[in-house]
Amino acid sequence: LVGNADDYFALLGLAQQEDLGKKQPVDLFLGGSSEENVDDLADDAVVCLCQKVTKKDIVDAVKDQDCATIPDIKRCTTAGSGCGGCVLNTGFVPKILKNTLEGLGKKVFTGISPLMPFTRRELFQIIKVKELKTYEAVVEECARSGQIPDLQKALQGDEVCKPVVASILASLWQENPVKDGLKQLQDTNDHFLANIQRSGQYSVIPRVPGGEITADELILMGTVAKKFNLWCKVTGAQRIGLFGANVWQLPEIWEDITYGKSSFQNDKVKVSVNTDGMESGHAYGKALRAVKSCVGTSWCRFGVQDSVGMANRVEQRYKGFRAPHKWKMGVSGCMRE
Repeated sequence: LVGNADDYFALLGLAQQEDLGKKQPVDLFLGGSSEENVDDLADDAVVCLCQKVTKKDIVDAVKDQDCATIPDIKRCTTAGSGCGGCVLNTGFVPKILKNTLEGLGKKVFTGISPLMPFTRRELFQIIKVKELKTYEAVVEECARSGQIPDLQKALQGDEVCKPVVASILASLWQENPVKDGLKQLQDTNDHFLANIQRSGQYSVIPRVPGGEITADELILMGTVAKKFNLWCKVTGAQRIGLFGANVWQLPEIWEDITYGKSSFQNDKVKVSVNTDGMESGHAYGKALRAVKSCVGTSWCRFGVQDSVGMANRVEQRYKGFRAPHKWKMGVSGCMRE
């Protein structure tokens, strides 16, 4: 299927071998499950491109260093400490770990954390059925009480359970994620209305429903970018992102954007803007990010529907709606798509 990347790592590994892993191109044409190809990988096949970790490194870590979970593999081999793609379900590392453990006669741990021995799906159902609405209630019901010394101390420093539980609670009950009792579970993004980047700085992305932005809003964002020396980028969601904001600048940046008032002056540019302002585009949360659209009947000679208007209404209706993962939508008003 177009967009299905499940076999990417399998095909990449085969492409890097001179003999295509002793397979014929016709055998690969229709695709297949990458799990079937784990055993076909050579020991020196790189399964983590970022850290150049090979299949043999993973197998040796399981056999010689008693690694039994993905965090163990990360700690011993550094696999997955880059982009993280290799430790997703579509990557090779979980499959190699599973096959190696089973080969040793060991059971694969499937919980989200040693502190909570449930998968995310199982945890979701438990919280839903028992109507748990706080992290403390989830810990009381789901944590391995009696199995881990000083469980409460272990949970305080746990960086796996908290984000998962926070996401599930937000998805199920749609409460403000930074209210008392929930804000302790959130990372910095929801607190600062901005997405932390690899530099430790933040990106600020106001809402642009349906990709429709006024000239005044463009001037406002340009003024803020000049004032705080931010890098500008048109994102894939038809919005404009301002990158490189320091955490101490965020309150002033959002004050300028939300109130629509900002000014800047240097030797070449002098600008002052006073407009309606813009709100946060939720470009940091597990929620609806944006609804894209073509220009539709507003301008396109092939347009048959008001796609911009529909996209605007849909985005305004579902903005801020929390989900298990970030999600985006699109509206087309063209018969040719």
